[in-house]
Amino acid sequence: MVPWGFVGWLWWGVAQKTTLGQLLWAVGLVFVLAAMSLCVNFAWILHNVRIFKRKGPRKGLPSSDLDYRQDWTGRPVVADWPSVRAAQVVVVFPTPEAKMFLPDEVVPGDARDLVASVGETIAP
Repeated sequence: MVPWGFVGWLWWGVAQKTTLGQLLWAVGLVFVLAAMSLCVNFAWILHNVRIFKRKGPRKGLPSSDLDYRQDWTGRPVVADWPSVRAAQVVVVFPTPEAKMFLPDEVVPGDARDLVASVGETIAP
């Protein structure tokens, strides 16, 4: 209730500083945007209800292929997965031939400058 009171107080301030025509235009715009938002939400709900009627309830998560041999562009993925999973920071080092995932401590010092300019670092 308090947040709506704050919104009302803000609109009261707007009403004090504008003409009646400007105020009505602003309030009308808010109502039109709110109506459009409601229409989009109801359309999305109806879309999902139609999917539910056609397919029924979900029977579980879709199965996914856990094949990490290549990325979405077809480049081979090179990684020592146990050390990558245990690492605090993982450096993704893409090359045209392959994409390497390396724990930060494995990246040689000379390669750190290259990784900083080409690669991307992923940290939790």
